[in-house]
Amino acid sequence: MALPSLPPAFQLIRLDREVAAFERAIRAAPRGIEHGTVYWSERADLLDMALVLEPEAPASASLEAVHLLTVAGSEALAQLVPAALPVACAWPGELLLDDARLGGVRAAMAPTIDPAAPPPWLVLGLRLRLDPFGGASDNKTAAALLEAVTRNFLRWTNRTLEDGPAPVRAAWNQRCFRRGEPAELGLGGERIAGPVAGLDAAGRFVVGDRALALDDALELLA
Repeated sequence: MALPSLPPAFQLIRLDREVAAFERAIRAAPRGIEHGTVYWSERADLLDMALVLEPEAPASASLEAVHLLTVAGSEALAQLVPAALPVACAWPGELLLDDARLGGVRAAMAPTIDPAAPPPWLVLGLRLRLDPFGGASDNKTAAALLEAVTRNFLRWTNRTLEDGPAPVRAAWNQRCFRRGEPAELGLGGERIAGPVAGLDAAGRFVVGDRALALDDALELLA
């Protein structure tokens, strides 16, 4: 089968189905892998992809790419399912279909001594179960999703460069799981509860009286 057709900004590396894309990308990134390299594990039951980036902003701002990939993934999923089935985003990077978790975004970042310095690399992973889409016996669904996700990610990256992070945060909030409803989540051994307000103007996730930054959630994204 032909390889997925990605936008020119990306370079595709196809992996065997037994090789996890996120873990392979993390091992490769410190060796200076080119910005925009996409690792894809070719399998029919999952979309398993990872994207290597060379950030130009400090770590806290670079992690906003998690929101971009979450929104890109949600839009790609929404194109595959009936409109009656809602696709939702849950912090920090989960994706849900009709209230059931399909998977989500992971992130790993090179450590830096200076918090104001861009990290040498950032790896984003996306893994989504494909069984709700008929359990295809080949990789057509996964390949189509990969194409859609990368197109959407590039579009949102360009939009963010032009207009700042507010539009992608608004798009994330439009799909925010249980927005306005009470919820509880665990973070660093602490239970945080309260109404879900979504992402605020600074990109923090607001639950009750707490505003949580993606920096706080690296352990959940790993």
